[in-house]
Amino acid sequence: MLIPILNLAWLIPLFPFLASVAILLFTYRNRKWSHRLAIGGISISFVLSQAVFWAAVLHPVGGGEQAFESTLIHWLSTGTERFTLGVYIDPATAVMLFMVPLVCLMIFIYSVGYMNLGTPEVDPRYSRLFAYLSLLATGMLGSVVFNNLLTFFIFWEIMDTCAYLLIGFWYERKSAYQAGLKTFLVTRVGDMFFLLGLVLLYSEVGSLAYRDIFNPVVNGDRDRAAALRWDGR
Repeated sequence: MLIPILNLAWLIPLFPFLASVAILLFTYRNRKWSHRLAIGGISISFVLSQAVFWAAVLHPVGGGEQAFESTLIHWLSTGTERFTLGVYIDPATAVMLFMVPLVCLMIFIYSVGYMNLGTPEVDPRYSRLFAYLSLLATGMLGSVVFNNLLTFFIFWEIMDTCAYLLIGFWYERKSAYQAGLKTFLVTRVGDMFFLLGLVLLYSEVGSLAYRDIFNPVVNGDRDRAAALRWDGR
């Protein structure tokens, strides 16, 4: 019974993403429905996250080879290489799934009052904020549940984009757009080195999956092969 629950972890970032899309496409002019969709999406993610957390505790899952992993799809192929997309649940993932949706839910609820809903001072970009927040939650949750560094990088980029959009949200203020520009430039530099690190790691390990990166057998074979090449010289 617990294993099927762990398999549902991929749904956790899906609902905030759907809420973000629905707000931008359908409810942008309706403030109440916008925050209802946002809060509803993150609430579903919170419930699923709690189910996955307690399933991971009761199963229980461990680190390394004791972690739970389930391959969902083969999503990218290049030459003879095939990248798979799946969920990966270890103790660190379980703890993050317990905390992140809870904090996001509290922020979403707080933002209703922060944006002055129901008062003459309500922000005209009220719905946009909840679309951005939902997309940010998608990035945070997606970076937690999936099983390789390539998907982590993709969701990290989503978070970087949302950070830029939220920091510069009131772009008519000079301080806001300057801070947004600084955020954009700093994160682009950091992401360039992040991507170079992924390329270097892949060239050394031959995989970006957590099970291979943290596998002592794979890393030991790589070290022995490097020692043999050195002895051959």
